[in-house]
Amino acid sequence: MKKKLTRGFGVVAPVFSLDSPYGIGTFGREAYEFIDFLHMAGASYWQLLPLGITTYGDSPYQSFYSYGGNPYFIDLDLLVDKGLLTKKEIKACGFKDDGRVDYGLLYQKRYDVLRRAFARLSPSQEKKLELFYNKNVTWLRDFALFMILKDMHQGRPWYEWEEDYKTRYEKALNILINKKEDDFKFQVFLQYEFFNQWSKLRAYANKKGIKIIGDLPIYIPMDSVDAWVNPHILQLEEDLTPRLVSGAPPDDYNDKGQLWNTPIYDWEYLRVNKYEYWVDKLAANMNLYDIIRLDHFIGFENYWAIDPLDGDARKGQWVKGPGQDFFRQVFDRLAQLNLIVEDLGALNQDVIDLREKIGCPGMKVIQFGFSKDMKSDSLIHNYKPNMVAYSSTHDSSTLMGWMDDLDKEGLDLVKKYFGLSYDENYNWKIIRALMASVADLAMFSVADLLGFKDQARINVPGSLGDNWTWRMDKNLLDKEIADRLRLMAYLYDR
Repeated sequence: MKKKLTRGFGVVAPVFSLDSPYGIGTFGREAYEFIDFLHMAGASYWQLLPLGITTYGDSPYQSFYSYGGNPYFIDLDLLVDKGLLTKKEIKACGFKDDGRVDYGLLYQKRYDVLRRAFARLSPSQEKKLELFYNKNVTWLRDFALFMILKDMHQGRPWYEWEEDYKTRYEKALNILINKKEDDFKFQVFLQYEFFNQWSKLRAYANKKGIKIIGDLPIYIPMDSVDAWVNPHILQLEEDLTPRLVSGAPPDDYNDKGQLWNTPIYDWEYLRVNKYEYWVDKLAANMNLYDIIRLDHFIGFENYWAIDPLDGDARKGQWVKGPGQDFFRQVFDRLAQLNLIVEDLGALNQDVIDLREKIGCPGMKVIQFGFSKDMKSDSLIHNYKPNMVAYSSTHDSSTLMGWMDDLDKEGLDLVKKYFGLSYDENYNWKIIRALMASVADLAMFSVADLLGFKDQARINVPGSLGDNWTWRMDKNLLDKEIADRLRLMAYLYDR
């Protein structure tokens, strides 16, 4: 099962964080320029967050579907190039470029301008749409129907729809397609443009020697196409309410734990059916990315199950997951699958043993390594080759934000460990140490390359607010930073 990483380094940058004039990062010119920066810097990897349509809270880890892509990432200028929009029409939408994503404004304005583009399709473009639909009908029909029904029901979850729609009565769904033919084709158009633009961007990255690391959440929201189509894969009551929901136990960062509220899988049903749902989902993601970061790997060995009536995660219990049987069957059927497993959090020996047995690289975040006994395996001197070392993640502070929040004793410890002094900025000293480590892959967030504090933090787990909104200024990723990274890559054989 072991999948060997090529020694190198990369940058973590969500698509929504890329620069652009239209309120959110896209698959357009600025994304190509970011790839050019990575190439100039000698990087080999670009790691993304999930690319699906986000639901409540705007988290990419809460998506309407494991297959569909987020239309916000469709670049409008590329639609201008195809003769489907004008610059004047885009400008009239009033998209803001103020360093933060305004999801409310995007929801109000983005689909209107995309509908204008859809209305101008030529006969030859409509033919391409039809071919795309026929090739992807196994998932795209369900997706288009779900989005139409969500709109018809003012956003209400599928388990509150009329019985014919809730239970997917085929005659009712076919009637709906005929009745809402234009809306159905519009949803197909959105997915066509998403995948068309993404495939070209990924091909450009690969041509420049950049591999794409995608991110696949372990759980699915209850209000999703996945759950609507496959309620049998979840532990649900007869009235379709979750019997158990997911989360994480209390820790140093959350005294009440984390309550994610996504339903728990019926792993026994999945096992009997040879994990067909997961095999199909992983296969689809293999077509999107070169490597997949599998979120919350711990949950495949043991998961924290919570009674949804408890209100928080404190009373949850550990329950045994599918373990090695899951990965054996997945790798037997998807021999070319490359995984990085997100093995952060409450590790026990069973989780460590599972990771070792399947041979996939795990993750280490340098910020998690410091304690008084200095025995953590997240410290650089304890690294091993088959792992991925991170300066920070989307769920943590940035490097400079982390150090800013340390007390005097903690900061002194970090300074002594890295030999920090003012002859080199603190963030770059730590980046250098990670570059020099034996970890096969070293990954750095854009915010850490720029030395930003927590104004550039992506997410604070367990909170709602200004998460998933930070955006970069592409002009700050200059040749000096690229040259600095390229030199380190040369010195440390990355």
